[in-house]
Formats: sequence, structure tokens, C-alpha cells
Amino acid sequence: MTTMETKAKSSHESFKNFATGVQNWVIAVAVVVGGAWTLYTFVTLDMQGRAERELFRQAQLKIEIDAAQESPEGADQCIAAIVRITNTGSRNTFLDYSGNPFSVTKIEFDQKGNSRFGQELKQRHLLSQSRVLRTGEAVEYPFFVTVSEPGMYLVQFRVYLPEGELEEHLKAGGSQGGIFWLGSTYVNVRF
Repeated sequence: MTTMETKAKSSHESFKNFATGVQNWVIAVAVVVGGAWTLYTFVTLDMQGRAERELFRQAQLKIEIDAAQESPEGADQCIAAIVRITNTGSRNTFLDYSGNPFSVTKIEFDQKGNSRFGQELKQRHLLSQSRVLRTGEAVEYPFFVTVSEPGMYLVQFRVYLPEGELEEHLKAGGSQGGIFWLGSTYVNVRF
């Protein structure tokens, strides 16, 4: 090999080593900058909170009941109620009203003043058998039940959890069985 060839080869090797060094530095800087950018966007855009919210997407119902005693002509006393259901959760949910969701139960008292449940009157839903309640949506339904005695009455509206919500309930460690959303109030009926 001639001196010229040796110098060219040496020059080529030096350049190759220099280029490899620069490439390694560029990769290292890119990894650090990329990591910093990922951390910045994760914190700034609340990606962790978003991920947690997505993981725990579920419907959540708020059930409110406005009930009062009414006196219709030619009939016993009546408990009239407006049931307001609001989906405050993060996903739509199916509501099955087929199980007589509205009920009125007489509260009875013994000699010592202790209370217990008396007869329960159940009312089927007159307007609908089911419904999909969208996220943020609210609906109102009227219900009417006649009662033949004065006294305190517990007024309730119960809707059983649909399959998807029941699975979430069980995953979270909830009990099995008839799990439902519930709203309740009371009315003191006077004759």
C-alpha cells in the first residue's frame, strides 16, 4: 500500500469514527428531548387523569322524587309523584322499567315507636318499558298510586343495573344479586 492509500484509508477511518460519534450524540439528545416532551405533554394535557377517567367510564344515575298527597274527586287519597332521572356518569345506559320500578310502602309503628315496612304497592311504568339514557340527559315521569289509610309512606323508584354496569359493579368488589339505582322520599298522608 502506498502512503497515499494509507492516508486516504486513515482519513476515511477518522471520518467514519467522527460520523459514528456524532450520530450517537444526536440519538442520545433525541431520546432525552423526546422523553422530556412526553413528560411535558403527559403533565400538561392531564393524560393520567384522562386515562383514569377512560378506565372507569360508567353511567351514574341521580334519581329524585317530588311526591305529595293529592285528593282526586270520588277516590281514595292519592300519592302523586314526579320521578326525575339524570345520567351524571360518563356513558349512556339502558334502563329497563319492566319490573314495576315505582313503589309506595306504608310505614307502620309499634307501641314502642319502632318502624317497619307495611304493605308495598308497586306501579308499573305507564309511559315506557325501557329507555337509553344518554350521558348528561334527564327525563321526568309522573306516577300515581291511591292509598286507603292515612300515615307515613315511603316512595321509591328502583331500576336494576344493566349487564355492563353490573359487571363494573362486580369488578369493583360490589355484592352480587339484585343491584339497582334508587331514589326515595316520603309522604305523610292525612285524611
